[in-house]
Amino acid sequence: MFAQIVANAAFNGFGGVGLIELIKQAAVEAVQAEKPVSVMFGQCAIDEGRLIITVEQKLKLSGEMLVVLKGTAIQAGDSVVMLREQGGQRFVVMGVM
Repeated sequence: MFAQIVANAAFNGFGGVGLIELIKQAAVEAVQAEKPVSVMFGQCAIDEGRLIITVEQKLKLSGEMLVVLKGTAIQAGDSVVMLREQGGQRFVVMGVM
């Protein structure tokens, strides 16, 4: 893959800066391809009967983004462990810590 990127960059006349950006992009994509899920931790709140999980004080998750396993009793103030699907569109709540 690396050789192909270098060959394409040279063929298309990219300068040194363009080639470096292509290599960075290829490296990021390779790492992401090997991590289909990531483990995340969140803090739970209930607002008007709706579960909201806050991750790192900035990302708020709710509704269809969350998949809660059956038998998982979550209350406001609970800390939970989640698996984030690649792409970050859905979060599976694995349990309460």
